[in-house]
Amino acid sequence: MREAKEITLVLASNDKRSRNLEQALRERVGNLITIDYDPIAPHYKYLAALLSYHPDRAVWWTRYQWHPIIQAGRRANIVSRLKSLALPFDALLMWGSWTHPLKGSPFSDKPFYYYIDQSCNKRLDPFDPVDAPGLTKPRLAFNQAQGVSYRDAKRVFCMSQWTREQTLDSHDIEDDKAVAVGWGPIGINLLEEDLSAQRADKIVLFVGNEFLRKGMDYLREAIPMVVDQVPDARFIVVGENADHYELEGHPNLELTGLISDVEALKNLYRTASVFVLPHRFERAGHVIIEAMTAGLPIVTSNQGGPPEVVKEGVNGFVMEIGDVNKLAESLITLLQNPDLVRAFGESSKQIAADGYLWGNIADKMLDCIVGDLH
Repeated sequence: MREAKEITLVLASNDKRSRNLEQALRERVGNLITIDYDPIAPHYKYLAALLSYHPDRAVWWTRYQWHPIIQAGRRANIVSRLKSLALPFDALLMWGSWTHPLKGSPFSDKPFYYYIDQSCNKRLDPFDPVDAPGLTKPRLAFNQAQGVSYRDAKRVFCMSQWTREQTLDSHDIEDDKAVAVGWGPIGINLLEEDLSAQRADKIVLFVGNEFLRKGMDYLREAIPMVVDQVPDARFIVVGENADHYELEGHPNLELTGLISDVEALKNLYRTASVFVLPHRFERAGHVIIEAMTAGLPIVTSNQGGPPEVVKEGVNGFVMEIGDVNKLAESLITLLQNPDLVRAFGESSKQIAADGYLWGNIADKMLDCIVGDLH
């Protein structure tokens, strides 16, 4: 049986988050070749933009991304790059499922794989305009195309069990074709650091954009309830759109805006006491894994991927979506019990180390790929 070090794998992505997976794969395979499948030729872009036009820009963008011409442009780019390779490859791994990469190409006999956070169907992110007028037919068409792609793929690697179940529910594919492999931190892994001496007292950290989807309004409502019981509690909110929630001026709250300096963001993870993400909708939650590597207890919602890594009473608390009372009570309990914070934090680190680092994920993928090539 061939070993991972004996294969040549191509990783195709249009997402900078794939760099973490890229590094883990490069350490494990004989040859890793990376290609960006989104430098689409201008004539594809212009024609697709014209044919997908809609006065609502969000709807227009989605129609454009789903348009068959854009899918064809991405596929053409991938095939062109594969033809230019100096050596043959054994398998292709796609970050995302925006196109069928090898259909009708000279490489159609090669096995290919997807790595996804969700599938396109009626259970999509409710904060995407998927049910808006003008999107029904494009969504159905893309969903059908995605189903063909998944059936032709060797495997569909899913970030979470939630993703896997949603994919099987959306498409007529074999049960063992969809494989949950986990997801990891994006650029921040503090697992090897001893942060016990750096912890500040009673700091609650929130990291994320798209505040409505991430539940920032729930946290805003919970803050006075927490401060009433823990007057010296501090809340640090990292991300954009804070002004939408009238957060300015609260004496216990610090708004940092978007932080692009990775080291500055690491320092916030190092000094925080608790991490909170009371989301309405979250496919995976890379920031949760980042916080877990920093040894933080987590307070989050019971939707999507997060409850797969946050265990009630083990490394955090899990609330029903919108349960502000449970949110406030969970934060109060943690902020008033430093021993519980330390115990939950150690559990967070262990859960992350056991399966939610990129090396873990690469190993699970390669076990399947090498086995399929045998």
